[in-house]
Amino acid sequence: MSYTVEIDGQEVTLPVSMRGGVLHVMLRATDRATFEAEAIKAPLVTQDEDGTLRTLSGVDIHHIGPMVLVPAVLDEAGEVVIPAVMDTRHHVNFWLGPRIIAYGVWVDWVQRWVSEGAPINTPNKDEEGVSLSGIELIDPDTIFTPSNVLA
Repeated sequence: MSYTVEIDGQEVTLPVSMRGGVLHVMLRATDRATFEAEAIKAPLVTQDEDGTLRTLSGVDIHHIGPMVLVPAVLDEAGEVVIPAVMDTRHHVNFWLGPRIIAYGVWVDWVQRWVSEGAPINTPNKDEEGVSLSGIELIDPDTIFTPSNVLA
């Protein structure tokens, strides 16, 4: 279920979901470093002087990494007959709690994908979303078999 916010006097529907006061965002990046660079800008994380990333209070980030789209087919001996089909991009789900949502900085970050992004060009199945800066923000309503979601 999408989430609507008011930005500059206009209602904008963001491809994220809100349940029980928690905002859920599903995305995938070219690689983990691409996500982390954008997460610092959001800000979802801060970076210490030694380069260590620290997740902000009220933010829960789950790095899923590559995903199996079609499982491998094995023969009776357990040998791979047909290899798995993988999406090697770095998948990430994150949740924002009520306090960080109220802080509001994340809106500008997500809004950039809506205003400046292009439709994703390599979706899995019927996914829809927007792509910008090596990150695809995926509309959760279009994911056929979502992983790592809140019940």
